[in-house]
Amino acid sequence: MPLFSTFFLVFSLFNCAIPLSGNFTGEFLCLAGGFQYSPILTLIAMSGIVLSAAYSIN
Repeated sequence: MPLFSTFFLVFSLFNCAIPLSGNFTGEFLCLAGGFQYSPILTLIAMSGIVLSAAYSIN
């Protein structure tokens, strides 16, 4: 069970897009490109990412 909880913690942190994870790189590039096209839609997408990270932590 300690191994399972360790994996759960690591995968939850990667879901929150911590730096040096593949998810962080992908989200950063998508949001950087989207911000040039439509800043308002990008801000809505960013709020979704923040809410998803908050849900993963709880």
